[in-house]
Amino acid sequence: MRYAIIAAGEGSRLACEGISEPKPLVRLGDDVLIDRLIRIFMQHDADEIVVICNDRTAQVASHLARLQRDGLQGRPVPLRFVVKSTPSSMHSLFEISEFLEGKPFILTTVDTIFSEDDFAKYVSEVEAARDDEGVMAVTGYVDDESPLYVETDNMMNIRGFHDEPNRQPFISAGIYGLPPKALDTLRRCVGRGEHRMRNFQRALVSDGFRLKAFPMGKVIDIDHATDIQKAGELIGLKALLVKRDAAFSPNAEVKDLAILRAVGDRLEKRGYAVEMVEEKDLSMFQVSHLAPRTSYVFSMARSERALDILKRATCRVVNAPEAVTLCNSRIAIDRLMRENDIPCAPEKSDNGYWVKSDRGHDVKFVKAEELSSFASDPSLLITAHVEGREVKFYGVRNSFFFPEEFESVRYEAERLAGLVGLDVYGGDCIVRPDGTFAIIDFNDWPSFSPCREEAADNISEFLLRQAY
Repeated sequence: MRYAIIAAGEGSRLACEGISEPKPLVRLGDDVLIDRLIRIFMQHDADEIVVICNDRTAQVASHLARLQRDGLQGRPVPLRFVVKSTPSSMHSLFEISEFLEGKPFILTTVDTIFSEDDFAKYVSEVEAARDDEGVMAVTGYVDDESPLYVETDNMMNIRGFHDEPNRQPFISAGIYGLPPKALDTLRRCVGRGEHRMRNFQRALVSDGFRLKAFPMGKVIDIDHATDIQKAGELIGLKALLVKRDAAFSPNAEVKDLAILRAVGDRLEKRGYAVEMVEEKDLSMFQVSHLAPRTSYVFSMARSERALDILKRATCRVVNAPEAVTLCNSRIAIDRLMRENDIPCAPEKSDNGYWVKSDRGHDVKFVKAEELSSFASDPSLLITAHVEGREVKFYGVRNSFFFPEEFESVRYEAERLAGLVGLDVYGGDCIVRPDGTFAIIDFNDWPSFSPCREEAADNISEFLLRQAY
């Protein structure tokens, strides 16, 4: 099947509402709009995908050139694109019409959002259509500033297109399956000086084309910032944020809540429906309703009960509950560092020792002569005191938030995060006067207090970078 995408609009209404990206590059969940359509078309055996974008911004053309060169998610894309500004969608179709000759094609605009299941049924209908038959997707959901109403008979044959409802139950969904002969009608429309895609559709009826209406579910055009949320709801974008219990982060409840809310705000702008829950209230029901491809859990939870529930989630969980389970044990982390030659506090010293409970927040400094009373307790981690400057570090996979002069700390912290399996992490290290250092504490998902906004940007972008 051949597919075509009209991506030549400017997105001026979105720009007025604070969306800085050109419309084809607006993010919806993990995808930008143009990539979402290309991905879906590739799943439906695209022989060729023809795109037109405008020449007023180089960003979209550059993005398409990269897709043409590098493919999408490692898969080559049979992409051809034209860069030209046009006065209407009809004229955009005219500019790419020479590449659509000879076989049926499916056309849509870049901002049309639909259920992928509905689209699969629509493609099957187009593939089964006769050579002289077009299949026009229609929807009963009306949320358009200027909808085009579709008149049908009881066999779903299209009898007309109207600007007013007049008892028509459907409007055009902006997805068109057309035979190549329809391009002759298109060229006559342009030759007559006509504008707008709806005039082309009316001309198809006037020219006697057999057009079938295919009812799809809800279809949304992204014309306003609020449409991103509606589109996210349509395709099932959900994010569950799990707040850590105060027992695991004493005196930091407000800070924990702040970083989660900051992440949630950013995800909502990408179309996610965001829910926040306390870890003590987390239920298997909430997790079981999250789809693997469109949903994520961002969790600060540390209790065994919550982690057990999260281990059974089929969607991506950040941080992974298995990694948090490991991170809950100071003794396990210390052993991991020593086994992998990650700089950590020595086991012996003349300057005193730190005695830490394996789990919890009990930390006590003791002198060497006091150590014997603790040494026999296997639930305690005992490490030597390290003289030097204490430096806190924070990280999100491949992004770092601590002083640049400590490049070696950054390398070892990221290596440790990889060994543990954490995507979001933080900790403390002591940098000695000679520049050597020791990591003395390592945690899953800190509160990021000194760098909250930057961290929230990186955490949300980390999710959006994850491939399907």
